[in-house]
Amino acid sequence: MPRSNRKILFHIGWPKTGSTTLQSNAFPLLRNVRFLGKIPLSGSRNKPFFSFVYLLAYATEDWFNHHHHALWELLLQVERKKYDNNDESVALLLSDEGVLGTLFKPINHDHHGISVASIKQIASRLAELERLWNVDFQLLVVERDPIAFLHSYYAQLYYYFKRYRHLDTFEKYVDVGTSNDIQNDLGFANLKQGSVITELQKHFPKEKIHHIVMEDLFDGGRVYLHQWHPLLEEITVPIKKENVRSVGDGTKIANVGRNRNALYYVYIAVWQSLARYFSFLIHKPGSKRMEKEVTLTESIKNKLDAYLHRSLHEGGGGLRGT
Repeated sequence: MPRSNRKILFHIGWPKTGSTTLQSNAFPLLRNVRFLGKIPLSGSRNKPFFSFVYLLAYATEDWFNHHHHALWELLLQVERKKYDNNDESVALLLSDEGVLGTLFKPINHDHHGISVASIKQIASRLAELERLWNVDFQLLVVERDPIAFLHSYYAQLYYYFKRYRHLDTFEKYVDVGTSNDIQNDLGFANLKQGSVITELQKHFPKEKIHHIVMEDLFDGGRVYLHQWHPLLEEITVPIKKENVRSVGDGTKIANVGRNRNALYYVYIAVWQSLARYFSFLIHKPGSKRMEKEVTLTESIKNKLDAYLHRSLHEGGGGLRGT
């Protein structure tokens, strides 16, 4: 365990708020902190951060208690590998939008229903790790309009949602999420204004929770880190948009995902090679497109508006903090 109260800046989400841009183009340039990751599309290199999310959101209490020390050692190994030493005088910067993403990613319990992770458990375990590791967590959150977030999130994870017959369209997803069905918790309660920040504030002082609206962080093609946290240097970084899915007003492109057998992909690879050679695209006759449009219709928007308005008046407080 560290000998001093080492500062750890932990960017925990939300998903679909520019996380890939931050992790790829902004965080690696900082000099006042040591950015350990995660690194987008790096697979096994991100195991410590995937493990972190698992312990916070999914692990049983016994598993959490048994493995939290091993997780800290994994993070220190990452620091040594990247910076050649462990220097407690320099703050660490960790980033995984999947922490808050678990509040919306469904877990299938077959005939028992569907659930998501709990912000109460995540906040409580973050506070417990701060005590066990003797560190000083500074939580970083980027917020976004809840309806825009939900639309983007569903489009990006459509390949996952389509496994569930009652969630295989955006309209069905919203119907189930707003239905208050006892066996289908899709996490929509976390969309309520201020609910997640309020829960974090039950375990951390307000000055340790740094939340910023996405439009204030990204402006004019640049990212303004200094407005988010004082340790993130007063710099602006030229950026390019990542994972952009919009193709029109209210419509986004979703990846259908890969559900074919291996022989199909050999077939496609051969034909695509021929297509590139002849400078045109050849599709397998009768095959389905590997993309799907996900549209935020007026009726879906109205249903979400009504749900959020009702939740607010029922004492809830989402994505935009208080």
